Amino acid sequence: MRRVNLNLMSATPRRKMASYEDILALPEHLVGEILDGDLYALPRPSPRHALAASGLGAAVFDRFAKPGGAMSLETCIVIGLMVA
Repeated sequence: MRRVNLNLMSATPRRKMASYEDILALPEHLVGEILDGDLYALPRPSPRHALAASGLGAAVFDRFAKPGGAMSLETCIVIGLMVA
């Protein structure tokens, strides 16, 4: 009796993994990221939102950064709890 690998005979086609070229091909008003081979595209943040996020990031970093510029995992958890 001959054995057949049923996984090779699956009717489900293999999906194409996203690549960096896919990100470069996005329209200019979108930003993208690849997670587990899938491309996620979102509208680019508004300038007002980007400025607010940068300012908040700078304030948090200045307040909680360790010498040498690194932030500890504990610091990130505390910041997350403060925001929630």
